[in-house]
Amino acid sequence: MVIKISQSMSYRMLRKKQQIQLLRILNCNSPPTRESQLIWKVLIHDKYSKNVLRSAFDENFDVLLSKNGVTYHADINLKRSRIRDVPVVYLVEANENNLNLILKDIESNIYDSFYINFISKIDNELLRDFAKEVATKSDGRAICGVFDSYLDFISEDDRKFELFDNSNSLFESIYDRSQQLSSLTIICDKITEKLLSVVKTIGQIPLIMSKGDLAKICNDMLKEKITNQITKNPNFLQRNERPLILIFDRSFDFLTMVHHATTYDSLIDDLLGIESRKNDHKNDEKNNDDGFLYINNGEFRIDKKNDAFWKDNRHKPFDQVLLNINELVQNFRKDYKSIENDIGGAMAEMSGIKERQESVTTHPKICDRLLSIIREKKIDKLFKFEVDCISKSSCRFSDCEIDTNTLTTKDKLRLLAVAYMTGSLSNNDGELNNNEFSFLKNLEMFKTFSQQDTGIVASVIGRFGRFSDNGTSLLSKMPIVDFVRRAMAGNDEGFDISNISPESPNVRKNAIVFIIGPGCMSEFDGFEMLNEEKKAEGVEIEYGCTTMLRPTQFAEELVRVFQ
Repeated sequence: MVIKISQSMSYRMLRKKQQIQLLRILNCNSPPTRESQLIWKVLIHDKYSKNVLRSAFDENFDVLLSKNGVTYHADINLKRSRIRDVPVVYLVEANENNLNLILKDIESNIYDSFYINFISKIDNELLRDFAKEVATKSDGRAICGVFDSYLDFISEDDRKFELFDNSNSLFESIYDRSQQLSSLTIICDKITEKLLSVVKTIGQIPLIMSKGDLAKICNDMLKEKITNQITKNPNFLQRNERPLILIFDRSFDFLTMVHHATTYDSLIDDLLGIESRKNDHKNDEKNNDDGFLYINNGEFRIDKKNDAFWKDNRHKPFDQVLLNINELVQNFRKDYKSIENDIGGAMAEMSGIKERQESVTTHPKICDRLLSIIREKKIDKLFKFEVDCISKSSCRFSDCEIDTNTLTTKDKLRLLAVAYMTGSLSNNDGELNNNEFSFLKNLEMFKTFSQQDTGIVASVIGRFGRFSDNGTSLLSKMPIVDFVRRAMAGNDEGFDISNISPESPNVRKNAIVFIIGPGCMSEFDGFEMLNEEKKAEGVEIEYGCTTMLRPTQFAEELVRVFQ
């Protein structure tokens, strides 16, 4: 299995580069070879590293391993029997527990040769202690190499990555009002260690730009880590390109996390829930690594690799998707009818027909379910009022046409949060005197229009009136998306900048956007729209966060932190 990366995309597609490095690891730290030349081997991983590996590829995990010569894989914490004359590849986190288990395997001589890969940079002291123990317990000849892989991030989608799994958004740790600066510094250090993996995978010295207090801390830390690595090894990164890394505090824009969206994948994730069994730790023992996305607790499933309709339409407004589904069904019926009497052609087209048939069967059902929920929960009216709150300074919560008593607690919380943070709801409004929602007053410091950048945000909001009400305006003019657009055009106003390599080219074609805190599907869609907008210019923007959350999950985090 060989993934090629063209010269024209020398740094682009972080996920593709991660895939290339992971395939090298699976092939004993060598480029992938033809099937006839495969070295059969064992893979030993821990839970997190397995998650990194299987998230990077849109196919069955066991098939992926088999294609790359892995005949057996197991968690490092499991008791394992000796397998003679077979090399072992370790892909694990660099911690004391894993090192001790590897030492035990070396001492027991249960494999023929050892390729030890740490998903992240190993601490020098740990490495020295490990080397001493290896020398004590063996002659060391079985160890073929110890590698810092710098792959410490999760990338389930092209142009989207997370630093932590979905059990750790860090939101509570960051915004807990009792949090000490020393604790925040530790959190920022963890984040920047993982961002160093992103930078190393890109392979280029970046221009780092940040917005927000925590973002500035991460900016400084990341600059120091990159500089230290370059000092030790001048070839650690190249200098022929200079991608931007733009770091933002999540507090710069809470609205995006709670308002209702109108794009296909955002609606599915919000109203039904999208799960990858790869990251479903509760079902980990079932090993459901089949490359599918599961909708509404498995009621529907989408083939990430082969569903062309999903790839083409996931980031589009829902009303456009409904039109495209009708076209999909009509075209399928037409094509199916044309090959009914052509047995040879039918056999040749069988695989493609099967994949299209699954799309034709699945997506109309998903859309029908979404429409039912939209009507039942009045999502369109909720969205319209939220847009009014954002775009009209005169909007008041009392203007809402929806009887809020009919809303679920979570939907009402989201609506109130949007209204409060846009100034459409004041501290004196009766809704905030309800004990259930009074904690929203603690969001005072995060109100959109009381931020330092009021003028810029207001000018962004002022342009909403020029667009139709299909939600694309809200996506393309999200505050962070708009700031990134400005930065790509050379406008650095309001950013703290770390220029590590002034002599590198100052061509802003590629960027990594990272949010300190959770991200969401609608924000990802906003950046995908920006990518489409800038496609002709050769611009590519990747979106990252500590972890992805649904709006309802973020609302729960708000309650937990601010109540």
